Amino acid sequence: MSGLEVIGLVVGLLPLAVQAVKCYRTILSGGRNVDRDLDALIRDLETEHVRLRTTCDVLFDGVVPLPVIDKLIETPFGPESKPYCEKLRLRLWDESGQFEEQVTEMQRAAEDLKAKLAIDEHGKTKFTDRIAIVKELKRRTSFTLKKKDYDEVMTRIKTANSVLHELTGKTRGLEPNRRRRSQARLNILIRTLARSIFNALYRATTCRCADSHTVCLELVPRNMVIVPSEQDDQVAKDFNFHVVMGPKKERSLDDPDGDGPEAISSTTKIQKAASDYWKSLLIRLAVPGNVPLPAPLPAPSPAPSSIVQVTSVMQGVSRKPKWPISLSFRPTREASISATQTLVGVSQRFIMLPSQASTNEPPALSNLCQDVLKRAKEPAVDHYGYITDIERKFGLYPGQGESEFCKAVTLRQVLAGKEPNLPRFDYPEKLRVALTLCASILHLHSTPWLGRLITLDDVVFLRQDGPLPPHANSLYRPFLIKILREPASSASAPQDFRALNTPRPMNLDMLSLGALLIQVIIGRTDQELDMTATDMSSILSKNQAGNRLGDQILESGGINYADAVKWCLKSLFGTAGLDNDDFCQKFSVEVVARLEEDMALLSND
Repeated sequence: MSGLEVIGLVVGLLPLAVQAVKCYRTILSGGRNVDRDLDALIRDLETEHVRLRTTCDVLFDGVVPLPVIDKLIETPFGPESKPYCEKLRLRLWDESGQFEEQVTEMQRAAEDLKAKLAIDEHGKTKFTDRIAIVKELKRRTSFTLKKKDYDEVMTRIKTANSVLHELTGKTRGLEPNRRRRSQARLNILIRTLARSIFNALYRATTCRCADSHTVCLELVPRNMVIVPSEQDDQVAKDFNFHVVMGPKKERSLDDPDGDGPEAISSTTKIQKAASDYWKSLLIRLAVPGNVPLPAPLPAPSPAPSSIVQVTSVMQGVSRKPKWPISLSFRPTREASISATQTLVGVSQRFIMLPSQASTNEPPALSNLCQDVLKRAKEPAVDHYGYITDIERKFGLYPGQGESEFCKAVTLRQVLAGKEPNLPRFDYPEKLRVALTLCASILHLHSTPWLGRLITLDDVVFLRQDGPLPPHANSLYRPFLIKILREPASSASAPQDFRALNTPRPMNLDMLSLGALLIQVIIGRTDQELDMTATDMSSILSKNQAGNRLGDQILESGGINYADAVKWCLKSLFGTAGLDNDDFCQKFSVEVVARLEEDMALLSND
């Protein structure tokens, strides 16, 4: 039984103790000393009961829905509280061990109280008449009705209860700052891993056709709290990155027709690269001494044959904090999943998650084209091997159920209606894609996956052959698509604002995101918002064009969506950007959290 569940037992036992004492007082009424002692004991028990309920109230506030709090306080941490237990544990932060110790002490004291009052396992008093009570008192057993005999057990209850109350109150007050610190740490960790993965893929692509390979990292929002006691490597080993490698071509994508590198646009490169198969892969950090292998998943839903996205964000396994054993309640996936985690779950079903150890370590891969991409028709394997950058090693695994895709469809094509066979891009799908893009930009900023600008051509969806699956959770899974190039030439290095023909630093990433969000929600492309030229006149023109569409954004997306877009456009002129932790926090609150709120409301409908 977990420490949190024990609180429920204590909360339930204290009223039984009060009831038992009142029963004894009624039976033995008339003795002045007895009445005084029992009245004092009743007051102490009622006070501690109220304090413990208040502690539960503080712990539930902001985690449990308001209509449910009063009901849970009556029977805290019963079956109805399971959907919220994981969030409550995160609220306790690193104090969970101390919290558990105090709960355990209170439980022991409550059991001693139960014995002294002769309360049976059904919550009833064993003695119901004066003769039986007096006879038991004369036997000098643990049963007693003298106040002094309860001083020790009540002191234990009061002390533990006071510590719990103070600890919960301070934890509740510190939660916002703790979550901000956790988010800053998560951003750094994900960016570091994403950069390392790109470098490792580049180092492992040594074939002559290296420039003709396209790599795509799936965009998945990640809403995770990292407590200080968790080490980065231990947290990172549970992250999964779903990437899709593009095909080998006879000619380089830079010059498919032999007319020079300027003869083909970025979009054309993507379409030509997509004309062959795409290889679905799973990448996971390899922790020294642990060689993960894929573990079988529950029967996965079929991948959407109509659409699969490609590009930049990582996918993670739903990770549970490492709580003490007695706090190891394991909520069901359906019970604990949040609006953001729902999006993660959509992709999780389509990949194979490595978790078990193996004594036979697969080899290091030095030529992905030869070792992986050409093996599409060979028998399935569990683990291709390892790729490395200078500091990290990553395991490479096959995707499950979606090893090949036949076509990439850009977000521009979806909005322009150039793919008539695609399913309807309705409001729920638009909101999911918008939320995914916002969370991904926060996590991939300053990595080779994401440039200073993000456009409609950078976001793609991959299609498979075959019929459309009847019960797919999401048919639009966005990816960022990149031509695999040397990391040094990527967008990982800060871009000099003077090269953008602007007199001062500007948040063009926010402008491009705002333009993207506008076109997604209104369901069409707008030439005035196309991020091409970056001179000052063009930048101001696009910002004004976005603001002019405010009424359409409000009508199509609602107040939260409109406010998120407005914040992005307004942030264009700020000096701080996504390299600044405070700006990242504001972006999370003003943009990501607003879309998450709408997504949660949509999920509850």
